[in-house]
Amino acid sequence: MGSLDPGRESGIGNRESGIDEPLAPQFVFPFSVSRPVKFLAYIDGAARGNPGPAGAGVYVEADGDRPAEELFEPLGRQTNNVAEYSALLLALTRAEEIAAQDVEIRSDSRLLVEQVNGHFRVKAEHLKPLVFDAVRRAKKFRRFTLSHVRRELNKKADRLANLGADASEHPDMGP
Repeated sequence: MGSLDPGRESGIGNRESGIDEPLAPQFVFPFSVSRPVKFLAYIDGAARGNPGPAGAGVYVEADGDRPAEELFEPLGRQTNNVAEYSALLLALTRAEEIAAQDVEIRSDSRLLVEQVNGHFRVKAEHLKPLVFDAVRRAKKFRRFTLSHVRRELNKKADRLANLGADASEHPDMGP
């Protein structure tokens, strides 16, 4: 009987050939196929005085067996926009280090998000190399998203950015 016989189990086959074989039990690979490495980070930059003592902060969410991470970097005397972009570049560096494939970054800087996503023009000449570097690196990931979050959802990254600014303000005080 052909594949249109209502009394037969559905399966695979070629309609023209009349072959209709029951589906085989599910094949299980002898090795595990690992899921893509996911990376979710919140970023922030801080500058006191704009320009002033500045820092970049990155909070990386835990994923599976990988614990959450807190990263900050003192930037010396910089503008707030440079600090924001430095935080993005710090997050991208960490994502590259762990060989992430699906990267999601959240920032409370609407300007940074809109510029990197190509919705706002970059007018400040000193920011253009930072934007170019961020976009070039982001394109290397299988999936990359950069989205805006409200400031109150970015408190962990804000705290880390301020630690970086503290370290810029008082470079003689070690960890």
